[in-house]
Formats: sequence, structure tokens, C-alpha cells
Amino acid sequence: IIDPENSFPQQFLSSITTKLISYAKLPNKFAEIYPIVRDYVIKKCFGALIDINDNRVRSHLSRIEMQEGIARYLAREISQITVERRKIEFERAEFRLSETTPFTWRRNLQPSPLTARKTIFNYVATYNDYEREFAEFLDNSSDIARFAALGTTEQGNSGCRFRVDYIKQNGAVGFYYPDWVAVQKTDQGYINWIIETKGRVWEDTQAKDLAMEEWCKLVTRATTDIWCFNRVNQPDFNNRRNCKTFEELIKE
Repeated sequence: IIDPENSFPQQFLSSITTKLISYAKLPNKFAEIYPIVRDYVIKKCFGALIDINDNRVRSHLSRIEMQEGIARYLAREISQITVERRKIEFERAEFRLSETTPFTWRRNLQPSPLTARKTIFNYVATYNDYEREFAEFLDNSSDIARFAALGTTEQGNSGCRFRVDYIKQNGAVGFYYPDWVAVQKTDQGYINWIIETKGRVWEDTQAKDLAMEEWCKLVTRATTDIWCFNRVNQPDFNNRRNCKTFEELIKE
């Protein structure tokens, strides 16, 4: 705890900068971030230009909740600026899931590794019983032509290299690796689905959903294929597990 009466304003600014760096995950950037924090606090934070040496200002800045509030706000703003926005580019038009580099998998292998008819992989990489049951559901759904579990490797990356970046609640840039991709047969043609199976919803879940929905819109515009996103929460799946089709499962 910093004593406002016996501390220099720079100590408060340094504390805010350190918190911001942690929230935004920008290591070794203190020299670049500190001036941003200083200028924001002096010129904008209080709605007018302030004297940072004023005792009242120092009293406010000494409060942990004030420091954290400023740091979280600036972390979000900096992350929004630093997230790269560009036209979608396809690394290789002929990329296929069959080209996924083999990776080890040690989870949810009992009573035996899960196999399925509608996936190209030799086994379905599931984390838990819910995902195993969902894979079996997709395999038996009459309107699902094919699917794949996009399991992450032990190194924390997707085996198929697919990820979408998003902004977390604390302002940091997060990396989202979707759970499933599936192709649904409909009367209007095929629909490509990115599916997330959730046993529990976390604070960043909505941010991930929005990022994935935006990705699907952009890819649909850039190609002749239709891409959609759906999150299937475990309670909803349990209530509808007797559905015969994916369309029934996600029907409002």
C-alpha cells in the first residue's frame, strides 16, 4: 500500500502502469506504456487537466480500486488498438483437415478412445464425457455430413492450426480455439458450423462468441460457403439429447 502523503506521484503512475502491463499482457513495455498512463491521468482521467501533485488527486490515485480501474480501462483501449485488423487472407486454398499434423492425446480415453464414422481422424479428441457424448450425437445425426473435434495439443495450440483472436474482459488479447467444425446437410445446401460445447460459461465466453460470429460473417462474405456459429451448453444438450438431427438440437 502506497502512502499518499509520503509518496511521489510517479509511484502511483508506476503502479498503474505495472497493472496495465499485466492485464494487457505486454511484457517489457514499461517505458512505452508509462507515458500513456501519465498523459491519460493528467489530461483525461478526471475530466480536466489536473495537478498530479495535488493532495486530493494523490489521495484518489493511492486507492487500489482506482488504480485497477484505470489500468483495466487503458488495457482494453490499448488492446483494441493493437489487435490487427485486415482483410481475411487464406494461407493455402487447398488446406484440408487431413493435413493436420499428428499430435498426442491423453484425455478422456476410457473405456477406450472414441472412434466415429463421420470424421477423418482415427480418433475423436474429447476432453470430457460431455464432449464424447456430443461427438456421438453428431456422428448419429442424420443431417450431419461430417465433423471434426479441433482439440488443442499439449502445447496449447490447435492441432489443425485454427484460432480466432478476441479481446478479453480485462482488455488482454485472447486466443480462442473452437471445439468443433461440422458440415450440415439442409434443403438449401451445406452449412459449415463452428460449434462450442460448454459445460460452464465463463466471463470471457461472450467475447469469444462475438469474435467467432464475426469470423463466420467475414468468411461467408469472402467465399461462396455459408459459415455459422453455435454454442451448445451442457444443460441444453442434456434436455435435447434425444434429438435426431443437429437442426432439432439448436432450434430455438
